[in-house]
Amino acid sequence: MKFKKIIALAAALQLAAAGSAFAVSALTANAASVDALSVSSVKTADAALKIRLDKTVSGKNVTINAVVDSEGTFDVSGFQFVINSPDALKYVSSSLGSGFTGEFHCNDKEVAFANQAGDTKSVKKGDILATINYEAEKEYKSYDVNIMDVYVTGTDGKTLADSSADTSKPGITFTQAVNSDGKTVINVTAGPLNGKSLSMAGYQFNISKDVKVVSASEGLGWTNPQTFVGNTKTNEFAWAVTSGTESYTEGFQIATITLDKAYPDGAWKPTDIMIVNDKGENITDSINYVFSDEAKGSVDDDFMLGDVTLDKKVNASDATEILAAYSRISTGEPIGLNDKQKKAAEVIKDGKIDASDATAVLQYYSFLSTGGTGSLEKYLGL
Repeated sequence: MKFKKIIALAAALQLAAAGSAFAVSALTANAASVDALSVSSVKTADAALKIRLDKTVSGKNVTINAVVDSEGTFDVSGFQFVINSPDALKYVSSSLGSGFTGEFHCNDKEVAFANQAGDTKSVKKGDILATINYEAEKEYKSYDVNIMDVYVTGTDGKTLADSSADTSKPGITFTQAVNSDGKTVINVTAGPLNGKSLSMAGYQFNISKDVKVVSASEGLGWTNPQTFVGNTKTNEFAWAVTSGTESYTEGFQIATITLDKAYPDGAWKPTDIMIVNDKGENITDSINYVFSDEAKGSVDDDFMLGDVTLDKKVNASDATEILAAYSRISTGEPIGLNDKQKKAAEVIKDGKIDASDATAVLQYYSFLSTGGTGSLEKYLGL
């Protein structure tokens, strides 16, 4: 997402880069009447700081205030989050909360703010971080409005809240890339599992209707008889096993969706997600939903940066292979890697393969081993 670049200006703004993908908290804010106030509070990893959405309505006008929802005082130097609003709500305008001084950006999906270098704003429960105004297509009715991908930084880049760092439950990831035909491909995969088991009897989700789907297919390797439905007219997708549940391993391909062209970051989003177990019970809230629009290169490249062994994961074995290749290069021997492995081995993108690439892989592997998430590109800031 383009606004992540603001948060990533760590040196100038004393912010830490968000080491996460796009984590969707399964939260709902329903209004009981036209003048009702709805509250949706995002769950963060450490619960240090929470943000809720206060929603007020007047006719077709809908105002969303992002409000601090934690006891105590917090020194905020920057924040970023996404408000997941239905297509029936059209973005009109936005404004930054009182007392903030810095760079503010907002569109119909993303909100990002970075304070001036060295500055922080002290906030407490009830303070407004940002206000977003929408217009409903019709006289207001009950709409679900969620807050997700929350990332807030304090003094010296200290993370005050990161909704995408929740490792208490398994995840499902939506990843975007562009293939050689210039079309966006969305891969839905299992993980990060965070050491937890993931199984389901069926799922259903939509993606934004402002993108055009040309094809959709289920993943490969299912062990149970099942049915998959991908509606390219309504952008609705559903899958169910005949009986029992399907269990998933890390990286298991759940579904692949192809769009008609290359879309910019943030042009689509998964919505209306529902997952059930073999008893027909809704287990949607027990799963962490991750959106990654940080994919680099082409889907057809079919390689993962750092994955020199081509086993679809990055670990110490890849660092060993890089060091072995570097040793062969240093003694004038053939490198011993094919073209795909060479691309994966040149980790830090300095035009050569050496011990620095191996070091980067080991550091990233250590990061993953201690609960970190996200691609190697994101970890390195590439």
